Amino acid sequence: MTGKRAAKRIGWRGDLSRLKEISTILSQEGFHRLVDKLHLTPCVSLKCRIHCMFHRQLCQVHLKKELPFEIRFVNTLERLGPTFIKLGQVLSMRNDFLSVELCQALGKLHSHVPTFGSKTAIDIIEVELQQRISDIFSEFEEKPFAAASLAQVHRARLKNGKKVVIKVQRPGIDTIITSDLELLLLLAKHIQQVIPSLQKYKPYQHAQDFAEYTRKELDFRNEAEVMEHFRQNLKSDNNIHIPEAHLNLCRKRILVMEEIEGQQLDVEDINKTLNGKKIARELSESIVMQIFVHGLFHADPHPGNIIIMPNDKIALIDFGMYGEVDEQLRRQIFWILLLITESKFQEAAQALIGMAEVNEYSDVHGYYREIVSLYEVWSQAQMSEMSMAKLIMEELKTGGKYNVQFPRGFILMLRSLITVESVAQRLFPEANMSQELVPMLKKALFLIILKFIKIFY
Repeated sequence: MTGKRAAKRIGWRGDLSRLKEISTILSQEGFHRLVDKLHLTPCVSLKCRIHCMFHRQLCQVHLKKELPFEIRFVNTLERLGPTFIKLGQVLSMRNDFLSVELCQALGKLHSHVPTFGSKTAIDIIEVELQQRISDIFSEFEEKPFAAASLAQVHRARLKNGKKVVIKVQRPGIDTIITSDLELLLLLAKHIQQVIPSLQKYKPYQHAQDFAEYTRKELDFRNEAEVMEHFRQNLKSDNNIHIPEAHLNLCRKRILVMEEIEGQQLDVEDINKTLNGKKIARELSESIVMQIFVHGLFHADPHPGNIIIMPNDKIALIDFGMYGEVDEQLRRQIFWILLLITESKFQEAAQALIGMAEVNEYSDVHGYYREIVSLYEVWSQAQMSEMSMAKLIMEELKTGGKYNVQFPRGFILMLRSLITVESVAQRLFPEANMSQELVPMLKKALFLIILKFIKIFY
């Protein structure tokens, strides 16, 4: 079978060279059996195939199969580029069907990308705005101060004197990612067909969710609108600042937003310069309110996305990863947490299963028994040993054992809570989010009721 026939077999009509590249990298990183199962061996580098066939031993690149699975998997995604790195970052949150070791390895995924030329950046800005850059900005720093797989960021100043930063999309990245997503969907569908044991994990459905999320991320206007929603939701919070997106200047490939002046949160030096206890509490409370009051929350509140402003306000930046939970899901999560804190473990376990995604492969009764036992162990443990966020993590891990999965909003909420708990504990080691959670939930409940009353008055 030729590469063309292999591509036709899975329904791929796009760039054959990309399919060959993916097949070869998978094979080189020790996943040649998967490649063979997918009938993509004809797409693997001819040099590798000839060496392995005639020498009756693996060629040098294939010797990587001796490395641990987690390392090979991460290496594979990094080599496959930005689309697959993003996929890995999303998978790092799926403790409900991936091992802890793999999730931890995926959490360390990084894209190593160079900056692109300032002339290219200026051309993109001028094409998007249909104006010369000098007509809009009085100053523009040609050297970017940050770069990632999707974009790089430049400082500038508007004609009215306001300092801004401009996020400029990498040239051609939308074409690359769009093509990769189409191929990923085909591969996920094919995997589901040729490896029946994976059907219970719904690879195609997860690939569809990922593709939808990533396509939205390619249009920077979506991020600008999300930022504006955050600003409106948190405008009465005197402790949190959300940078203003200049919506009239935001386009598909550029995002122009207020530059935040302040100190990047450094958890190592925090107690020398700032009030770690105050920041830990205000940040934690804000995330809880974002989740339960507004249903829209920052899903990645790590130190790199937090700036402490001169007036001690906490500024949150980078809204590429955010979570949404609808009212029903919020009520379910809220109720489960309250039941757990009141030691009503059987009711909490039943409510948790009511929120979960179960199918014919799920062992609901087994999951229920183990979750009740988990809650009992948690109630007797020291808070430092088993926090609320760690408890939710255990719920997900146990779900994987019994094939019980959870909605994406719940997964992102967990990521946010675990991240903010980790930051809070490093800022203030005595911080205990589990103890703080009950008064925070009561405050959230009060704000929800107040919000409801305002609808009628």
